Amino acid sequence: MPHRTITFVEGEYYHVFNRGAFKQAIFYRHDAYIAFQQYLLRYASVFGIEIVAFCLMPNHFHLLIRVGAEGDVSEFMKRVCQTFSKRMNNIHKRSGTSFQGRFKAKHVEDTSYFQQVCMYIHANPVKSGLVEHPLHWEYSSFRETVDTKCQTQFSPGAIISVFGSPTAYEQEVVQYCSRLAVRHKGLTASLGEMGLL
Repeated sequence: MPHRTITFVEGEYYHVFNRGAFKQAIFYRHDAYIAFQQYLLRYASVFGIEIVAFCLMPNHFHLLIRVGAEGDVSEFMKRVCQTFSKRMNNIHKRSGTSFQGRFKAKHVEDTSYFQQVCMYIHANPVKSGLVEHPLHWEYSSFRETVDTKCQTQFSPGAIISVFGSPTAYEQEVVQYCSRLAVRHKGLTASLGEMGLL
């Protein structure tokens, strides 16, 4: 397996993601999504990781994390994914990993990129056509980020700080989803005109 070139630095933010082995589904049912979330919380506290945002999709996941004091991203992800895979193997009477190789990670270097990553993560279910509004997707941190009545064990404070308020963030994400829908319709129309649909 190739050596990872990215260096994880204390206090910095990273977009972490991976997909299912052979591009297959990771989360087959509700309790699989919930189990993965529980492992995220359990091992984040153990390995000094702050989870700012997340979204679990049927065949992949996205995290926005901040590295805490003596935080170990590699060990955090290793334990989350191994524990989850072991649980799924026990349930489905199989062996092997649920994930496609090592997780991927990108350094979130500035505020503009931070904003884009947050919106991208939370808009994923809308972009994929699973729901019409990000609030309707149960397996992300969007609802806990924008609804002040929700209690959360994650850490969306940085998002609110950057966007100004939960309401402002929700509006930005909804507008982002709308732009995605317009681009999708435009692409579909263009492909239709070229006879490719």
